[in-house]
Amino acid sequence: MNEIVEFLPEHLLAMDAIYEFQNGEKAEATGKILKAGGPCATLFHDGKIAVCGGIRILWRGTGESWMFLSKTNCGPSVMKTAREWLDRTIEQNSLDRVNAIIPEGEKWARTERFLGFSFEAMMRKFGPNGLNKALYSRIR
Repeated sequence: MNEIVEFLPEHLLAMDAIYEFQNGEKAEATGKILKAGGPCATLFHDGKIAVCGGIRILWRGTGESWMFLSKTNCGPSVMKTAREWLDRTIEQNSLDRVNAIIPEGEKWARTERFLGFSFEAMMRKFGPNGLNKALYSRIR
């Protein structure tokens, strides 16, 4: 059974995320920043956190998605529920464009496509670490 609840920063520490935080302070700080940026939620599957995600509103009509996935708890029903939440959130916030930026070659690019995003561009040496990032977008 899937249940969507309000995202809380401590959810990032309570899940077996693909991306692991090095310490609790970093997770809490990241969670507070993400929560302040726009609509966000935590999706539970069978009582365990499966996904924490949201959309940071950049300006009117445009947002940038973020998501932390469970290593073990993200089957098809979870992704379907996540997509339904994303669809509603885009509509409720009158977003015409939502970006998703992920590291080049990451296996979760398939997840972005399932959520309705399309590959748009490769951003070379993007961000403070200088790695290439793939830009996906979802246009309404």
